[in-house]
Amino acid sequence: MANGDRKTTKVGFASKMSTKIAILFIIALMVPGISIIVISIRSIVNSMEDTYMSYARNLAEEAVSGIDFAVELGENTYGSYAQNLAEEGAAAINLALDYEKTDKLDVPTLTKTIGSMDINGVEGSYAYLVSSTGEMLYHPTTEKIGNKVENAAVSGIVERLAKGEKVENGYCIYEYKGADKLAGYAFTKNGDILVVTADYNTFMHIDYDKLIGEIEISGVEGSYGYMVSPDGTMLYHTNPDKIGQPVENAAVKGIVADIEAGKTVTPDAVVYEYKGADKLAGYAFTSKGNIIVVTADYKTMMKPVFALRNKLIIISVILVVVFSILGIAIVSGMLRGLENLVPSISSTARLDLRKNNNIERLCRRNDEIGVIAREIQGMQESLSEIIGSISNATDSIDVNVDELLNLSSGVNGKCEENFHTTETLAASMEETSASTIVISENISVMKQQSKDIEETTIKGASMSKEVMERATKLNSDTDKATQNTRKIYESVKRKSDIAIEAAEAVNKINELTGTVMEISDQTSLLALNASIEAARAGDAGRGFAVVATEISHLAEQTSGTVNDINNIVMEVNVAVSNMTECLRESISFLETTVIEDYDNFSKVSVQYQNDADNFKETMDSIKSGIITLNNNLSTVMDSISEISNTMSEAASGISDITGKTSEMVSEANETSSKSGDCKEFVENLNTMVGRFTL
Repeated sequence: MANGDRKTTKVGFASKMSTKIAILFIIALMVPGISIIVISIRSIVNSMEDTYMSYARNLAEEAVSGIDFAVELGENTYGSYAQNLAEEGAAAINLALDYEKTDKLDVPTLTKTIGSMDINGVEGSYAYLVSSTGEMLYHPTTEKIGNKVENAAVSGIVERLAKGEKVENGYCIYEYKGADKLAGYAFTKNGDILVVTADYNTFMHIDYDKLIGEIEISGVEGSYGYMVSPDGTMLYHTNPDKIGQPVENAAVKGIVADIEAGKTVTPDAVVYEYKGADKLAGYAFTSKGNIIVVTADYKTMMKPVFALRNKLIIISVILVVVFSILGIAIVSGMLRGLENLVPSISSTARLDLRKNNNIERLCRRNDEIGVIAREIQGMQESLSEIIGSISNATDSIDVNVDELLNLSSGVNGKCEENFHTTETLAASMEETSASTIVISENISVMKQQSKDIEETTIKGASMSKEVMERATKLNSDTDKATQNTRKIYESVKRKSDIAIEAAEAVNKINELTGTVMEISDQTSLLALNASIEAARAGDAGRGFAVVATEISHLAEQTSGTVNDINNIVMEVNVAVSNMTECLRESISFLETTVIEDYDNFSKVSVQYQNDADNFKETMDSIKSGIITLNNNLSTVMDSISEISNTMSEAASGISDITGKTSEMVSEANETSSKSGDCKEFVENLNTMVGRFTL
């Protein structure tokens, strides 16, 4: 469809901006309004719930106060009455003791004195007498007489007396065999204890129908109260069938469980469910620990609040509807100016840029509609100027396109020539680059081999260093050994000279043995002469003859001993001669052979060290040369690499030039094509400008 034939589309009610803004306005109004209403209703419900819970708890506490008062009053009344009866009975026993002038009455007398005592109007009440040691002196049940008292209350009094405590007349409440009892007691003048007792529940008649049965939450139909024992047993209920039965609802069961667990539970109120219905209950505790509960149906109690909530909801809905209608009306009036702008915008969309009276009237407004109208009018004027400029530019573009077609044709031919030339140059560059790569690879191999040689020289230098260290150590060890050997040689030579000199002393032994031998010969000769003289003397010389004989024997022994010494000395001389010869040969060996060998060995170690030094210097020279060679090879390799990179870059650059030249050829062809397209676009622009109505 042509722009001039385009029809204005009618906007439906739901699609109008005024409707959408009104909906947003309504939502913005409803969200906080509904939130406030919901919060208010919840606050009212919570407030009323708290009020009724406090009310129920207060009613339970009032009932507890009434029950505690009634219990206290009854206990005090009957306790005092029982105490008075006990004191009267004790006085009667005292009179009987005085009358019979004894300190102990027999059972018949006691039966007459206290056997008929009871609390007036309390069935099952009776009196009994206990000694200060706890022995039962009298009891209506004769089997108990003479036995120890059983109940804890009187046993406690006996224990206190045994401790020397002073106990006054009085009364007490105690438990005996699961039942509560009340007892008044008094003391006779001989210290016996008279007790008047009765069952607690028999004389304590509390009107629970009045104290609990009449409880109700004001204005709440069906509210009532009941009493539960600490173990959960129903003690009182408006329904007699439930009395004595375990409590049923979970809330009170929870309270009983907390009490049994030893927790501290205070008066409070709670909302709970019972048989599918919500209940509210306030509870409090009597002095005996019983639980007073005041309860009511939650819905019945909160019925006025729920009615108020429903009214508020209805009022809120009405207000929402009213504000919705007002919002739509107000927003529609505010946006009516936008609807009047639609014809002007539609005429612009149809390329009709002529001025009209409607847009002139809207431009005089001072609100946002007037601003939009003035901007639309300005847009129409700008479009009119642009269309005029486009019309003038199309003529100039048409001429320029013709000139561009001629230029692109010439550029295209030159680009084709450059393309062929750069292709040939790129091929040559690639061959040169390949040659440099081969050279670079060969130099890399040479460099690797030189590195291997360098590593070998490093190892050789390291080995030469080790050889030098070993040669130095060998030279040092050789010097030390030579010095030690010389010291040993000098020591051996000195000791050998001393030994040889000492061996010459053996010759002196020979001289001494010769002298001893001469003395022995003279002694033998002297003994012979003495024997001759003794023989001449006869018996007078017999003793002298014996001495002469012994001296002769001694001379012979001395001669034998000297011969033995001479033999030993000869052997010693031979040994000393051999030893002397051996020492001289050893000294000669050390002097001529060992010391000379050590000197030669020292010279060899010095030469070994010099050879190691020369080897190290040679290896260092080789290492230095290899390092220089590696550096030169690295320099050559870097140069070759740079040449290769340069050639590669040049080849890449030429390839890029070739590619770009090819692209230029394509772009030149494309330019020619685009120039033809531009000529068509100029014609189309002229056609489009012709469609505008100015």
